[in-house]
Amino acid sequence: MKRQRHLAVFLFLSSTVFAADKRPEIEDSINVTVVGTLRTGIIAIGGETTGTTITAKGITWELDLGKKAEIRQAAEMLTGKKVIVRGSLERRKGVEVQQRWIVSVTGLQVTDGEIFKSPNGKIYPSHWGAPPRAQTRDLRNLPGGFGRGSGTLAKWIQENLNRDTERKGDD
Repeated sequence: MKRQRHLAVFLFLSSTVFAADKRPEIEDSINVTVVGTLRTGIIAIGGETTGTTITAKGITWELDLGKKAEIRQAAEMLTGKKVIVRGSLERRKGVEVQQRWIVSVTGLQVTDGEIFKSPNGKIYPSHWGAPPRAQTRDLRNLPGGFGRGSGTLAKWIQENLNRDTERKGDD
């Protein structure tokens, strides 16, 4: 009787151990949300950079924007602005910089409002604000390569493009 009980306990424990071995292993990770100033177009000796950084409270991390065109386009539009970046933090060995801290970006948003997209998915510059809500029902090509949309939207885009051109002329 005692042997049978010991055998039953042994079989139970060994089956539990084998079952535990079959579970997928969970990898260590550090998920972060950083609110800071975004910079793109960064270059480094030997190309040892992702080309994009975020700085918050005096600390700068590189950003790996991955292959998502939407995130890359948003980053280009938001350079120099305060943004919220979400992603996973990892340490990579470098040559010039011994330890590189890189956030693999999963989300990017401007802190002072939403990101608005045109009908073809191209992101409007954040300083334009929201496109007009009430629009006409006509369909035409939009200026600036923003796809096709209403005459109201075309007028709003053109006004913003003109304002941007005037601002560049003032610089």
